[in-house]
Amino acid sequence: MAIEQLKAIALLSGGLDSALAIKAVQIQGVDVLAVHYVIPFLRYEHETVCESSAYSICAQLDCRLRIVDISEEFLEVLKNPPHGYGRNLNPCIDCKILMLKKAKEIMHQERAQFVITGEVLNQRPMSQHFRSLQEIEKKSGLGGALVRPLSALLLSVTIPQEKGWLDQKHLFDISGRGRTRQISLAKEWGLIEYPWPGGGCRLTDASFSQRVADLLTHDALSVANVKLSKRGRFFRMTPELFFVVGRNEKENGMLGEQIHPDDTVFYPYILPGPTAIARGKMNDEDIISCARIVARYTQPQGAVEIKITKNGTEQVMSVSQLPQDELKSFLR
Repeated sequence: MAIEQLKAIALLSGGLDSALAIKAVQIQGVDVLAVHYVIPFLRYEHETVCESSAYSICAQLDCRLRIVDISEEFLEVLKNPPHGYGRNLNPCIDCKILMLKKAKEIMHQERAQFVITGEVLNQRPMSQHFRSLQEIEKKSGLGGALVRPLSALLLSVTIPQEKGWLDQKHLFDISGRGRTRQISLAKEWGLIEYPWPGGGCRLTDASFSQRVADLLTHDALSVANVKLSKRGRFFRMTPELFFVVGRNEKENGMLGEQIHPDDTVFYPYILPGPTAIARGKMNDEDIISCARIVARYTQPQGAVEIKITKNGTEQVMSVSQLPQDELKSFLR
């Protein structure tokens, strides 16, 4: 039966490679729906920054866009990824399998014929070598319906290629970490606004991964806790309590956006200093310790008045700064 209009679902990170993959099939008459996934581990200060990049690229490509939040499902994968972690706490293979499984569902909903990604052979050490690309395709359930246009000529032939839906002359044999060919294609195709590499997933960072590992260890991994842990200095006060302290005015403002009703919020009463949030069960001793940490990051020496708020109640406490060796015992 003839297909009236070929349709494809594209995974769009907001970066250049996925944009080029979309263009490579668009010029062959394929109608593309781009899917941008939201997870709580983006490097950007706000998830909306990456979403804005996705919107910008789709505007340039005249492509439909759907934003899909998979944060909760991703956290379940992160707890026990079947294919393990990368160098830090990044479950790259299982992350991509999850995304492709969701894309397969959307493909059926939209009555599309295949899925495309911007993956480039040998660009990433864990998830984009030949064997991992094969494993991802197999476990996603997409089989030959998964096309990676930028490296298609180096990979197994897919159903869209076999059936002649996609012309080989509009597919590529790009491999490795270089960007020269992608940038050249972007100029040729008129893509002028796209982010440079450097976004991606914060789970590849050793220091941030330690914070996430701490949340995992203490059975506190949640979207809200991950978002809070992305800011400031992170302290583990007790097994049931963690504490985040802003490092500058910008972070103080961001922390203010993460306050939950049950949080305890600390900041200097008069002097300039950090905003800090304690999340979890606290006793009076914990409150004093947290206040003394805030005092430690307030400039003057000696006693500091700290304002403490929770559930609409306020108190002001005068405390000394926590000694450096004690502070280090809490810092993660």
